[in-house]
Amino acid sequence: MAELIFHSEHSTADGPVWVVTRQPGQITNPYVVEFVKHGRNGKLLDQTAEWHWIAHLWCNHRWMPKSPTVPKWLLDKVEAHMRGVQP
Repeated sequence: MAELIFHSEHSTADGPVWVVTRQPGQITNPYVVEFVKHGRNGKLLDQTAEWHWIAHLWCNHRWMPKSPTVPKWLLDKVEAHMRGVQP
C-alpha cells in the first residue's frame, strides 16, 4: 500500500515539485521508493530505488538516488523515514 513520504508544498512556478512515495502503485515490496520531480514543463524525474533495511543504504541493483539529482536535504529526509520502516 502506497505511503507518501514527501510532497512539496509549492507549485512548479516556485521551483521543482517533489513527490516521494514508499511502495508506489502495485509494487508489493515495502522497501521500494519512488522519486518524482515535476518542473514547469512536466516530469523531470521518475525513478524507483530500493532501500536495504538491514544495511540502511540504497541497493545497488536499482537506480540509486544521490545528490545532485536528488537534493541532499530531501535524501536525508527520505533515508531517515526509511530507517524507521520495520520488516
